[in-house]
Amino acid sequence: MKHNYSLLKLKQKKILITLGFYCIIAMIIPNKVNAQTVISTNHLDNNGNGLVTFNIQNTNNVPVVIRSISCHLGTSANNNVSLLYHVNPVNDIAAPWDGGIVGAGQNGWISGGSAIVNSNSGNGVVQALDGLTITIPANTTYGFAFSASTLQYSTLTVGSVNTFSGGGVNLITGDGVSWGGVTAPATPGNYPRGFIGSITWYPISILKINLKDITAKNEGSKNKIQWSSLSESATDVYELERNIDGVNFTKIASFKANGKASSYSFIDENPSLGDNYYRLKLIEENDNAQYSQIVNANVKNFENFSITAYPNPVIETLHGSINGKIADNGTIALIDINQKTVQKSAISGTSFSINMKQLTSGVYLLKYSDKLNVYTQKIIKK
Repeated sequence: MKHNYSLLKLKQKKILITLGFYCIIAMIIPNKVNAQTVISTNHLDNNGNGLVTFNIQNTNNVPVVIRSISCHLGTSANNNVSLLYHVNPVNDIAAPWDGGIVGAGQNGWISGGSAIVNSNSGNGVVQALDGLTITIPANTTYGFAFSASTLQYSTLTVGSVNTFSGGGVNLITGDGVSWGGVTAPATPGNYPRGFIGSITWYPISILKINLKDITAKNEGSKNKIQWSSLSESATDVYELERNIDGVNFTKIASFKANGKASSYSFIDENPSLGDNYYRLKLIEENDNAQYSQIVNANVKNFENFSITAYPNPVIETLHGSINGKIADNGTIALIDINQKTVQKSAISGTSFSINMKQLTSGVYLLKYSDKLNVYTQKIIKK
């Protein structure tokens, strides 16, 4: 018995040592799967349909990623849903929303995602978008605009602001933040509007790359992007991405890190006329990655290239003339507020006409592109 008891104690000791070893390993190796947090609003369903704006505030010291969004939809076979975001919080009494247009590529709005929700047989909250990758930097507030065919919302009390929180992230609705329609109306109806639904987010672990700042500045027909780090590893990579249409970010350059606190600079030789948005994708050796904040540079004149479009607003036919150097295989397109190309045609010469009589009233984006130029302009159809 004494021998068996000693053997049992020895086995228990080995088990404790083994458990202790794995606990230490678990403390050393970070978990790559970060816990997700769901934040839901408790607004009553008393109105609809259309669009609702709101803010998401990240008070954490690390970036967070908006992963999915649910909303209250009415009964419908199909729902076209769309999410836009802005690197500034929504403020309906300040630019760019006071009289500005809410749409991808308009006034700094960027497409966060879109989808068709099929066969919504019930009237209630359903998941509308999943797999989102909208990164909100630490201690930053972004503006959001969500639209759907049968979106239900809550008409709130004027003067009220509502904050729904979870894990240091706040979903903010109410006066000064929430309204509907493509513009912030001077005398809005059913105002303020409350978003009915939820967001799911997760935190991004702090990378070894410690980014100090990033800036973008226009210099004539080119843009200069600069950033600096407080710390980094020689195996880290910076990928610079650009967005010119309010929809897609594309990689335009890649840099290997110096391995110490450093400053970097890049000249974008081929920006688009108008707003150009830039962000960094920070990638470490273990493939952990996160995005920097988004910065903007506006090109007002690109080698004297411009397009004169008239009349604007337009009722039937839009006429245009191209000024400046052009290349072969040019195209002209009209894009609606849902990022759908409603008309596109090849163009030769320096003038064009577009029949817009059959199009519904609203805001469109006129986009000209060739091998030398990308030009966009807002068009209003009456």
